[in-house]
Amino acid sequence: MKQIKVIQFLCALIIIVFFLSCRGTKLAEGDWNITKDSSLVLKHNINIIDDSLIVFSVTCKRLKINDEAYFPSSKDFVVEVYTEKDNLIWKSDLNMSYLQVITPIEPTKVDEEYTYTMEWDGIINNGKKLPRGKYKIKLILPARPIEYELTTDFVW
Repeated sequence: MKQIKVIQFLCALIIIVFFLSCRGTKLAEGDWNITKDSSLVLKHNINIIDDSLIVFSVTCKRLKINDEAYFPSSKDFVVEVYTEKDNLIWKSDLNMSYLQVITPIEPTKVDEEYTYTMEWDGIINNGKKLPRGKYKIKLILPARPIEYELTTDFVW
Protein backbone atom coordinates (compact mmCIF):
# COMPACT_ATOMS: atom_id res chain seq x y z
CA MET A 1 0.00 0.00 0.00
CA LYS A 2 2.85 2.34 0.87
CA GLN A 3 4.59 1.56 -2.44
CA ILE A 4 1.44 2.44 -4.43
CA LYS A 5 1.18 5.85 -2.71
CA VAL A 6 4.87 6.53 -3.41
CA ILE A 7 4.40 5.59 -7.08
CA GLN A 8 1.29 7.80 -7.33
CA PHE A 9 3.18 10.68 -5.71
CA LEU A 10 6.11 10.27 -8.11
CA CYS A 11 3.80 10.11 -11.14
CA ALA A 12 2.01 13.28 -10.01
CA LEU A 13 5.35 14.99 -9.45
CA ILE A 14 6.56 14.02 -12.94
CA ILE A 15 3.36 15.39 -14.49
CA ILE A 16 3.67 18.67 -12.57
CA VAL A 17 7.32 19.08 -13.56
CA PHE A 18 6.44 18.35 -17.20
CA PHE A 19 3.67 20.97 -17.33
CA LEU A 20 5.77 23.56 -15.54
CA SER A 21 8.64 22.98 -17.94
CA CYS A 22 6.31 23.55 -20.93
CA ARG A 23 5.21 26.96 -19.68
CA GLY A 24 7.20 29.72 -21.27
CA THR A 25 8.58 27.36 -23.88
CA LYS A 26 10.49 29.19 -26.56
CA LEU A 27 9.10 28.02 -29.87
CA ALA A 28 11.47 29.86 -32.10
CA GLU A 29 14.22 32.38 -31.92
CA GLY A 30 15.62 33.60 -35.17
CA ASP A 31 19.03 34.69 -36.30
CA TRP A 32 19.86 38.34 -36.81
CA ASN A 33 18.56 39.60 -40.19
CA ILE A 34 19.85 42.82 -41.72
CA THR A 35 17.22 45.24 -43.05
CA LYS A 36 17.07 46.47 -46.65
CA ASP A 37 18.49 49.85 -45.71
CA SER A 38 21.22 48.25 -43.53
CA SER A 39 20.34 50.48 -40.58
CA LEU A 40 19.01 47.70 -38.31
CA VAL A 41 19.38 44.01 -37.65
CA LEU A 42 16.24 42.20 -36.49
CA LYS A 43 15.70 38.97 -34.58
CA HIS A 44 12.31 37.37 -33.90
CA ASN A 45 11.25 35.45 -30.83
CA ILE A 46 8.07 33.41 -30.28
CA ASN A 47 7.15 32.22 -26.79
CA ILE A 48 4.19 30.10 -25.83
CA ILE A 49 3.17 30.99 -22.29
CA ASP A 50 0.24 28.56 -22.02
CA ASP A 51 -2.50 27.19 -24.27
CA SER A 52 -4.10 30.62 -24.61
CA LEU A 53 -1.18 33.04 -24.81
CA ILE A 54 1.63 33.51 -27.32
CA VAL A 55 4.14 36.34 -27.11
CA PHE A 56 5.65 37.55 -30.38
CA SER A 57 8.62 39.88 -30.33
CA VAL A 58 11.18 41.47 -32.61
CA THR A 59 14.45 42.74 -31.19
CA CYS A 60 16.12 45.48 -33.20
CA LYS A 61 19.75 46.50 -33.01
CA ARG A 62 20.76 49.79 -34.57
CA LEU A 63 23.73 49.57 -36.97
CA LYS A 64 23.60 53.09 -38.34
CA ILE A 65 21.38 56.14 -38.14
CA ASN A 66 18.66 56.49 -40.77
CA ASP A 67 17.06 59.92 -40.39
CA GLU A 68 14.52 59.16 -43.12
CA ALA A 69 12.84 56.17 -41.40
CA TYR A 70 9.89 56.77 -39.06
CA PHE A 71 6.53 55.41 -37.93
CA PRO A 72 3.68 57.52 -39.40
CA SER A 73 1.30 56.55 -36.58
CA SER A 74 1.25 55.04 -33.10
CA LYS A 75 1.16 51.61 -34.78
CA ASP A 76 4.72 50.33 -34.37
CA PHE A 77 4.40 46.52 -34.52
CA VAL A 78 2.02 44.30 -36.51
CA VAL A 79 1.72 40.52 -36.48
CA GLU A 80 0.03 38.55 -39.25
CA VAL A 81 -0.69 34.81 -39.07
CA TYR A 82 -1.14 32.75 -42.23
CA THR A 83 -2.08 29.15 -42.91
CA GLU A 84 0.36 26.92 -44.77
CA LYS A 85 -1.57 27.84 -47.93
CA ASP A 86 -0.89 31.57 -47.31
CA ASN A 87 -4.43 32.47 -46.21
CA LEU A 88 -4.40 35.35 -43.73
CA ILE A 89 -6.27 34.23 -40.59
CA TRP A 90 -5.23 36.87 -38.04
CA LYS A 91 -3.91 40.40 -38.23
CA SER A 92 -3.14 42.27 -35.03
CA ASP A 93 -4.23 45.66 -36.36
CA LEU A 94 -7.61 44.51 -37.72
CA ASN A 95 -10.32 47.02 -36.69
CA MET A 96 -7.81 49.00 -34.63
CA SER A 97 -7.47 52.79 -34.57
CA TYR A 98 -4.14 54.55 -34.19
CA LEU A 99 -3.02 58.08 -33.50
CA GLN A 100 -1.49 59.92 -36.41
CA VAL A 101 1.87 60.84 -34.92
CA ILE A 102 5.36 60.61 -36.29
CA THR A 103 7.63 58.61 -34.02
CA PRO A 104 11.18 57.33 -34.41
CA ILE A 105 12.10 53.71 -34.90
CA GLU A 106 13.71 52.40 -31.75
CA PRO A 107 16.51 52.09 -30.95
CA THR A 108 17.63 55.54 -32.01
CA LYS A 109 21.32 55.18 -31.06
CA VAL A 110 23.91 52.97 -32.78
CA ASP A 111 24.62 49.63 -31.01
CA GLU A 112 21.53 49.88 -28.79
CA GLU A 113 18.75 47.27 -28.82
CA TYR A 114 14.99 47.61 -28.48
CA THR A 115 12.31 44.91 -28.40
CA TYR A 116 8.81 45.28 -29.83
CA THR A 117 6.42 42.82 -28.17
CA MET A 118 2.83 41.68 -28.68
CA GLU A 119 0.72 39.16 -26.76
CA TRP A 120 -1.91 37.10 -28.56
CA ASP A 121 -4.65 34.89 -27.10
CA GLY A 122 -4.84 32.62 -30.16
CA ILE A 123 -8.26 33.87 -31.29
CA ILE A 124 -8.27 34.34 -35.08
CA ASN A 125 -10.20 36.93 -37.13
CA ASN A 126 -13.38 34.79 -37.30
CA GLY A 127 -13.55 34.68 -33.47
CA LYS A 128 -12.51 31.03 -33.18
CA LYS A 129 -9.52 29.51 -31.43
CA LEU A 130 -6.49 28.85 -33.62
CA PRO A 131 -6.45 25.10 -34.33
CA ARG A 132 -3.26 23.15 -33.71
CA GLY A 133 -1.01 23.10 -36.76
CA LYS A 134 1.80 24.75 -38.67
CA TYR A 135 1.52 28.45 -39.54
CA LYS A 136 3.51 31.26 -41.09
CA ILE A 137 3.83 34.59 -39.33
CA LYS A 138 4.92 37.99 -40.50
CA LEU A 139 6.32 40.34 -37.89
CA ILE A 140 6.16 43.85 -39.29
CA LEU A 141 7.48 47.22 -38.19
CA PRO A 142 5.26 49.47 -40.37
CA ALA A 143 7.85 52.20 -40.90
CA ARG A 144 8.13 54.64 -43.76
CA PRO A 145 9.59 54.86 -46.34
CA ILE A 146 10.53 51.17 -45.84
CA GLU A 147 8.59 48.55 -43.82
CA TYR A 148 10.78 46.19 -41.84
CA GLU A 149 9.50 42.61 -41.91
CA LEU A 150 10.46 39.14 -40.73
CA THR A 151 8.65 35.98 -41.84
CA THR A 152 8.94 32.59 -40.13
CA ASP A 153 7.03 29.39 -39.49
CA PHE A 154 5.69 28.28 -36.13
CA VAL A 155 3.73 25.33 -34.78
CA TRP A 156 0.79 25.92 -32.47
